[in-house]
Amino acid sequence: MKLRASHLNEVRTPIPDYDWSRISNGIAHFGVRGIPLARTHRDHPITFLQNWTVFGDLVDEPGYGARATLAELVHR
Repeated sequence: MKLRASHLNEVRTPIPDYDWSRISNGIAHFGVRGIPLARTHRDHPITFLQNWTVFGDLVDEPGYGARATLAELVHR
């Protein structure tokens, strides 16, 4: 298919699913300082386990990935 102005509506750029509460607390969608953040163990089991080894019990806190996690990461 040639790219023409009439086809621009068919060209879609994927938009990542942002968690705005994390972004407003200073945590980017793709992680902090190179450490990826997993929302749940079902979505990203390997990343969730890596988060557990880095952040420990903070993974169980409500709002995980927000202020408590950021404070712990900055502390380390």
